[in-house]
Amino acid sequence: MHTIFVNCPDLFLSLLLMPLLISSGITTFIFEGYKFITTSIKKLYCFNFQWQRHCVGIALRKKSVSGVFPEDC
Repeated sequence: MHTIFVNCPDLFLSLLLMPLLISSGITTFIFEGYKFITTSIKKLYCFNFQWQRHCVGIALRKKSVSGVFPEDC
C-alpha cells in the first residue's frame, strides 16, 4: 500500500479529494434545489396574490394599507 502512495501520488491525492468533490457537488445540488423551490413558491404566491387582487377590483386597491400587499411581488 505504501508503494502505491509513493509511486502514484496523483492517485493518493485524487482519493483524498474525491469525497470533498462529491460532498461539494451534493451541497451545491441541495442549495440550487432549495433556491429553485423557494423562488417557485414565491412566484406562485405572488401570481395568486395579484390574481386575487385583480378579481377583488379597484375598491380594495383604494382601501389598501401599507403592508397589506407584499412589496416584493
